[in-house]
Amino acid sequence: VRYALAPLAKTDFRVVLLTNERTLSQSSYEFLADNGIELFLTQNHAFDFGMWKRYLHMQAISNSENENIERLLLINDSVVYYQDKFEEYFEQAEKSHADVVSLTSNDEFAPHLQSFFLYMKPAALGVFFMHLFETPEQENFYDVTRRLEVALSEKFGEADVKMESLYHTERPVFFAYKELIEQGAGFVKRKLLQRRFSYDEKNHFV
Repeated sequence: VRYALAPLAKTDFRVVLLTNERTLSQSSYEFLADNGIELFLTQNHAFDFGMWKRYLHMQAISNSENENIERLLLINDSVVYYQDKFEEYFEQAEKSHADVVSLTSNDEFAPHLQSFFLYMKPAALGVFFMHLFETPEQENFYDVTRRLEVALSEKFGEADVKMESLYHTERPVFFAYKELIEQGAGFVKRKLLQRRFSYDEKNHFV
């Protein structure tokens, strides 16, 4: 997480770490302060979309900053960025004619951008906020995937918001990390490194 946050803090983005309510280590507080990173503690439920929703809702109530957002980048810690390629990702996203850019896409359930990295330009933001605020928080991982991640791409499509992923693989992404490494993508799913797939997940893949 720190390896992702440190280079992000050097970009033009205002960086906010959203995490579940708990006491962090002293070194964590020092790291956040040294890098000018805001900390937002919230309930540990509804996965990344729930945390994003609660933080952005709080921002919308407390000020009008959301109206002036030029770019919104959402990432989560399901991915390990083992190379600092954020500036390269941003450069490619800005060169793209797409309004919302992800690193990878997936055809499971329906074609969609994978939400572990979403780089949104102004044309995508209205659709994103409406979908996020109107969709109830989900407690089940697959419900989050279907009703928030997959449905978000469907909403983008209905609104003619252009979408693009930066990396493409022949195999589904979870089984294509050799391809991504060869492309120099610089990231890998954390579950692959930790080998922590549940029985239900293994069964789902089969």
